[in-house]
Amino acid sequence: MRDIMSENYTTGIAGLDDILGELEPGSVMLVTGPPKAGKSVLATEFIYRGLQAGTPCLFIAAEYGYRDLQRNTMAFNWFIQTFSDKLHVIDLPTGLGGGKPQDSGNIRYSALQNTTDLMVKVGIATRSLYQESGIFLSAFDSASILLAFNPQGLC
Repeated sequence: MRDIMSENYTTGIAGLDDILGELEPGSVMLVTGPPKAGKSVLATEFIYRGLQAGTPCLFIAAEYGYRDLQRNTMAFNWFIQTFSDKLHVIDLPTGLGGGKPQDSGNIRYSALQNTTDLMVKVGIATRSLYQESGIFLSAFDSASILLAFNPQGLC
């Protein structure tokens, strides 16, 4: 994923890299589209390819919880659990089912309607990832769910 000569990066996804070319560190990409267009699959593959290349990653799961993420990636033979030391996940929807899941290792739980807690956990995860290697990839899937659960002026 990393081009040592230029310090720029690719996503590791061949078709997407053909369109985007190299990305500069700190780049932000917003992917939009209609339901079932493949946005979540793209975000997940982006993280998986980063993990394969040895890059630490943060995945903020707002639509599906961590267990769903594991199950969904296995359908593509992307076994993210083998990268548990490099993958940090913030799981937002799991707490909606009742109960209060406990953070463990690199998996942190928050709530869709608690944006303050979410931002604190994002800060903790990004600081940890940055201290680990100075660079990391992140994906937020899906911001529209977060917006649906919070008042307009809050986000």
